[in-house]
Amino acid sequence: MVSPSQQKNMGAMEITLQFPEEYLVSVSGHYSPVVYGGSPVLRSLTFKSNKRTFGPYGAEEGTPFTFPMDGGLIVGFRGRSGWYLDAIGFRLSPVVQSTKLIERVQKSLKRLATTTTASAKPLLTCTSTAYK
Repeated sequence: MVSPSQQKNMGAMEITLQFPEEYLVSVSGHYSPVVYGGSPVLRSLTFKSNKRTFGPYGAEEGTPFTFPMDGGLIVGFRGRSGWYLDAIGFRLSPVVQSTKLIERVQKSLKRLATTTTASAKPLLTCTSTAYK
């Protein structure tokens, strides 16, 4: 995202999320022209997950912005750059709560198994009559 030539002695940056437990909840930063009268470019970016914050990367100069996910997950990025990052876009997907659903089902099944064995009453009684 930020090359060493654009950001002194920083090297390449990489963010690793522990998905599905960790996901991005917002991207924020600053934008402004680099030269007077020039087109605005992204000057800094900060990524916030539900557990950690990454950044800011770049110079926090210019107009601040925040892009909250509000019920969505970032599943992809796209952008445009020349000497600077001119534009950034996100591909969003709805949040899937499958892991929480599985946990709730497992807890319910454990609770059911505990109450069934604690009551010591069978749910179904079968009897047979032997013919003599």
